[in-house]
Amino acid sequence: MLVGSSTSILIRPKLLINGSKANLKMLKNCKAVLRITNYIDDIPVTKNFDQLSFTNDREVAVQF
Repeated sequence: MLVGSSTSILIRPKLLINGSKANLKMLKNCKAVLRITNYIDDIPVTKNFDQLSFTNDREVAVQF
């Protein structure tokens, strides 16, 4: 990734209850934390994504 540019990440969660697939709509107030390291200065960067909603038929794209 180039400095100053943006990109998207696709999230495809999988929810299992006792080993069986469960409906992703059961998930409420979901968060994702992305931790990356700046390759030039070796500085860690953390980005939080709040209020994510998931469905069984598609991924969620987050842009950073």
